[in-house]
Amino acid sequence: MIVRFFRFTRLLQVLVSIFFSFLIIILKVDELNLDALIGLILLILIFLISIFLISKNSLLKNNQFLTFSFIIFCCFISHFNLDYTLFFSYLFLLISFRKTYSLNSNKRINKKLFDIGVWFCLSFLLFPQSIIFLPTLIIGISIFYKSNFSNYFKMFFGIISIYIFSWAINFMLYENISFGNFLDGTYNTLKVESSQCTICKNNNITQLTFVGFYCLIFLVFLIKFFGANLVERTKSVFLLIFFINTLFAIYIIENFAIFLFFPFLITLTKLISKTKKHLITDIIFLAFILFNIISF
Repeated sequence: MIVRFFRFTRLLQVLVSIFFSFLIIILKVDELNLDALIGLILLILIFLISIFLISKNSLLKNNQFLTFSFIIFCCFISHFNLDYTLFFSYLFLLISFRKTYSLNSNKRINKKLFDIGVWFCLSFLLFPQSIIFLPTLIIGISIFYKSNFSNYFKMFFGIISIYIFSWAINFMLYENISFGNFLDGTYNTLKVESSQCTICKNNNITQLTFVGFYCLIFLVFLIKFFGANLVERTKSVFLLIFFINTLFAIYIIENFAIFLFFPFLITLTKLISKTKKHLITDIIFLAFILFNIISF
């Protein structure tokens, strides 16, 4: 009954999911400050954009448990820091992925390629480690449109334009910094804030368990639901590339969980929609949610 309530993504399910997700995270955070509140709001925006993006995915056009999967994800992410800067960065990264998906329509291609670069650069400026996902966008352009120098140049032109604009704003409003120093500052920030497998060195069992749990879910998804036609398989390949990119990011980014959000929704949603024994699923997921609510 619980799972069936979340079968289709409608307004009531969205509102219920947002309420329970807020409740879980608020109970888990040590201090509900302005940063945490902004992080919660951004998480909702990311979720709504993900619904729009996933609704274009033919793998999920019949059964959608997106809102239920959102609650499950919030149970995991409540064990991580709610960094609103990181969430803003992922929000912009997700929009760039949306633009990449839309390339297969063959409409307004030049604008979309430029927009991909613009949104990706905004993500990079907020969180320099997001440059790790540049290969995903490049491969995505090749998959959904064409692989040639002209297309890549248009995307990089969007990146360079926003980066120069950001430098100009800093130059005029804050300090007379040269472009070279601005570039060095970005590199130093990227170098300082990056580390080698922080969660491995700190032996963070909760975060490592989340990675292991999701790897298992993704493996089952690839084996059973990779796609019945070329369109579905193309989207699954892009999702696989993004997933591998995220696994690589774990060794550099400490607070990496948000980068698994989009593939997490797709894979878990697909698995739940194909589950026949709803009573068992109800009991397992309800027990999991309750455990996360009371264990604070």
